[in-house]
Amino acid sequence: MSRRQRLDALLFTSSSNQARSPFLRLSAELRNIIYDYYFEDTTWLIPGKDDFELSIYTPSLFLVCRQMHFDTALIPYTQKVIGSANDVTPLDHWIASKSVAQMQAVTCLELQCELVLSPSGLAQWIIPVKRDGRTLCLFANLKTVYAHFRLSDRGRRDGTPYLPYSTKELDRLKGCWERCVPGVEIIMTCEE
Repeated sequence: MSRRQRLDALLFTSSSNQARSPFLRLSAELRNIIYDYYFEDTTWLIPGKDDFELSIYTPSLFLVCRQMHFDTALIPYTQKVIGSANDVTPLDHWIASKSVAQMQAVTCLELQCELVLSPSGLAQWIIPVKRDGRTLCLFANLKTVYAHFRLSDRGRRDGTPYLPYSTKELDRLKGCWERCVPGVEIIMTCEE
């Protein structure tokens, strides 16, 4: 079978599917509303190197039909990406495995971070993105970054909270990220 014949057969199959499928006969706008509802709570969780990862293989309805795959390919990226790694490597690998279109579709990042404060006032950051914010620049349509910091008291002897110092450190980091990605809402929360 020549290349032209294969292409004609694929086009016939695609148009036949669209004509017979009640869902594909809906307008693109209605299908997008349904897709948004379906993917409403979808998140990407990027595991860290020490996290247990379980691979579950399930057939995807959206891979069955080319039109549905085309319609839905970027929708999961528009929901939320969660980086919970203890270093930048897993997020860097995840970014390297994505296409430009997938990276541009990401609008919300949620980062699980840790701030380790010592009695001497030194801070050690454990953040899944580079501290200077350059990683955030890779997401062209990023709207919101949620950074959840857990304060660690490793090395703290007297049990007094470091909250005033940590607030100053978080404000400094937030300012750095806001300068790097102006217009992106940076929301930082802190818990001891």
